Amino acid sequence: MRFTWWKIASIILLVYAVVGGFLLPVPEKPLLGETIRNLYFHVCMWFAMMILYTSSVNHAIKYLRKGDLQNDNKSSTYAAIGSFLGIFGLFHGGHLGNLHLGRPELSRLCIFGIHHAGTEINRCCHRSPHLCSLFYSARFHQ
Repeated sequence: MRFTWWKIASIILLVYAVVGGFLLPVPEKPLLGETIRNLYFHVCMWFAMMILYTSSVNHAIKYLRKGDLQNDNKSSTYAAIGSFLGIFGLFHGGHLGNLHLGRPELSRLCIFGIHHAGTEINRCCHRSPHLCSLFYSARFHQ
């Protein structure tokens, strides 16, 4: 495995986020208390999700232009990992918002995540039509 500059930089940033999240001083807010430390992890997770979604769109456009299946696989993988981080971030943010503010507020990214889930189901149905027919026959014939 080749070490490149971005791998080393990502390891340094991850170590900083974990160590900083637990050891660095944070401002004392009576409403948030020590849970403000979660911002070290929550915000980074959303930034990573947006970078993954942007990479997914980039590879999807490359797939549509050139027809290379490797770009489609990369796009699907980036989108799946981004969706995982997005769902985890929504639960984490909703829990923190409900815990400290009394009202969870969902963002537009939730709508984007739901749209992406529908797109992934549609893509799965096109790749394996028998799964799609099983899904629809079980759903509509109950």
